[in-house]
Amino acid sequence: MQSYAQTINNAGVVRGGTQQSVKLALAGEPNDAIAARVDDLIGQLELSEENRLVKSQASHEFASDLAEVGETWRLIEEEFAALKSGEGSPERLLELSETHFAQADAMVLSAQHRAERDLLWTIVGCIALVVVVSTLVALRERTHHVEQQRAYDTDRLTGGYNDNAFERPAGGLVRGAPSRSYLTVYTNVEGFRVINESFGRPAGDDVIRTLHS
Repeated sequence: MQSYAQTINNAGVVRGGTQQSVKLALAGEPNDAIAARVDDLIGQLELSEENRLVKSQASHEFASDLAEVGETWRLIEEEFAALKSGEGSPERLLELSETHFAQADAMVLSAQHRAERDLLWTIVGCIALVVVVSTLVALRERTHHVEQQRAYDTDRLTGGYNDNAFERPAGGLVRGAPSRSYLTVYTNVEGFRVINESFGRPAGDDVIRTLHS
């Protein structure tokens, strides 16, 4: 598939090459090489459009313009052959040439328009991709931070809050409250070592979990 720049360039060559080949034919000079070049470029453009996987509205507009150019070019080729055999009409060829020039000019413009629109959509797509990726990264970092904070505030044995989880919010409450005396209730199990030594650490862990619940 041709690049946009190559398509625009080939469309321009078709436009100019057709006019040059018509001038040579009207002057009675050989134009076979130029005509063959124009014919080849039109074929390349048509094949490129057939192989294009993604076809936007702008691509359909260009393909329509290209079809008109190709059809008029074939009529011009027929007129070339007629002139060589002495049966053609210079006026008819000149009329076809003018029609072809207008069609080819529209084809070049539609090729440029498609390139500009597709470039714009590419930029928009890239921006959207960057936004989506940035959002996902931010969400992942936030989730990781929340998980880290939860692990920092959680007692591994009981799954409940530890001292850190208590001291931070409690300190904030005290600092934001009026200056006065406050009471903090604290519980502790004395002699817990006896349970571990007598029944084993797993049993002691079960007791701690039971007390927590």
